Amino acid sequence: MKYGTKILSVLILIISLGINEAKSQITYNEWETVVLVDEFEDPTGETAERIFLKGTFSNSATSNSDLIVKIMDHGLYFGLIIELYEYSRAPGVNMCNDSCFGVMEIKDDSGETHSFKAWSSETGALYFIDDRKEILSLMEKSSKLTFLIKESSFWDIGSARYTFTLNK
Repeated sequence: MKYGTKILSVLILIISLGINEAKSQITYNEWETVVLVDEFEDPTGETAERIFLKGTFSNSATSNSDLIVKIMDHGLYFGLIIELYEYSRAPGVNMCNDSCFGVMEIKDDSGETHSFKAWSSETGALYFIDDRKEILSLMEKSSKLTFLIKESSFWDIGSARYTFTLNK
């Protein structure tokens, strides 16, 4: 698993476009296709779908502070990946010291709540591989989705709560 984790960590670094880009250049709440590049910044011929959302987070030190969320759909192999950026800047949130599993909840526009198991890597990205299709289906069908990620669902230490909304 350590080898696989390192590969995923490197891949995340390669395919994730830096959140430190000027915030004014980020387009929010709109899916876009991005070309994936290798470690030399050369196009791989593969693409991913990406969307940035704004949200808030709270923990023992702050309440309702700015959050940027990046969601990338890498297809069947890597699934859906969510990265959270507290105070709207890098580095991304790390849910636990190593890697761990936790839960993300989504409330749809009818008020129904759905729970999805996520794997948090050493880099902090949250992976949804098995539930990718179901999450994307919710995104397509609902006019508004509210996401809730609790740090406490990933490990015993931590009280942070991350909320963000996807509107059509």
